[in-house]
Amino acid sequence: MATFDKELSVQQQLIMASAIKGKLNKEIAEELKMHPDVVETQIRRVNKKLNTRSEFESALILLADKVAREVAQETAKNVAAQIVASVRSLNTV
Repeated sequence: MATFDKELSVQQQLIMASAIKGKLNKEIAEELKMHPDVVETQIRRVNKKLNTRSEFESALILLADKVAREVAQETAKNVAAQIVASVRSLNTV
């Protein structure tokens, strides 16, 4: 599974995290204390890295990636808990 956050700079991750929350580029620029042109440039670079045509499409991909990683992590925790329970039950026999 790809993890897109490793492909993006910290600045790009911060910008896209705000975009996912529905903030306008002007709001993102104010929040991160940068010029709006920097936000626009970084979004274009994100779109290029992710091979998308819009900020919305990039945001959806990043959000889906985040959810997939969280589900995988939760699944791994559940599997580990089941293995521990099985091993403990074997030790009590």
